[in-house]
Amino acid sequence: MYDKKVFSERLRNLRDSRWKQYKENQDKQVNPYERFACCQSQEAISEELQVERRTYGKWENGTTIPTIDKVADICNILDCNIDYLLGANELIGISPSVIASHYSGISVDIIELSNTDSNYRDFLNYFMHPDNCSTLINSCTKTAWKDFLSKQELTELREPLKSLILDIFTNYQSITPFCRYDIESYKEYVLSCFPESKLSFSHKKLNDSICIDTCLSANIKNKFGITTDNPNCYINFINYISDYSFEILSNAEMLAIQKQHLGQSFVRLYEKYLDEDK
Repeated sequence: MYDKKVFSERLRNLRDSRWKQYKENQDKQVNPYERFACCQSQEAISEELQVERRTYGKWENGTTIPTIDKVADICNILDCNIDYLLGANELIGISPSVIASHYSGISVDIIELSNTDSNYRDFLNYFMHPDNCSTLINSCTKTAWKDFLSKQELTELREPLKSLILDIFTNYQSITPFCRYDIESYKEYVLSCFPESKLSFSHKKLNDSICIDTCLSANIKNKFGITTDNPNCYINFINYISDYSFEILSNAEMLAIQKQHLGQSFVRLYEKYLDEDK
């Protein structure tokens, strides 16, 4: 059984330190310690733990001790390892680097090299500090990028229409001044590239025309009225294809610009790092 006195002291001190981290970063646009807002008071953290305030109060003053499942919940909220909270100073038989990696999620290789290379450690400490890296990594992780990119593909279009639209958008970019770059001017350009005589909305391809019936799903055709029995079939197609492709391909273009700005931000941060000791 773990020591109630040690547990209560570490619990109290840890909650206080987490609240301090939260308060010291409140003025930032994105507080990297937002998750510790519940550490303001015993009442707030007990609500987060879904226990009565007086129950939690007894844990902090050492009157009683929580069950092991509640200890695990506390560790998740306070971002600490369970061994520390239960009174352990070190874990025998396991290297400190492995323990640090387990609880931080940082690669063992990174931790071990930082222990032996002071320049590497100094570099990591600077760039990994929330004050320096939070603006760079906010919504810019690989997971966030991949999630964004997965939505920037013309998945509703089939060939050859898909390739044609990509070419049309590229050409539109090259000939359109930035001040006129909008959905209306794009729609006009698509209209000029797709005269009605070049399109076929029937089930069979006619001459050299593009068979729209095979390029769009039945759901899309019905939803946007792109059917042969609709007298507005052609204009409905132009409206749909323009609205759909402009948003997606414009976002993809903005992504490339964002990457460039992100790279420039990193360069500025690196210059600041090099000038730190001047």
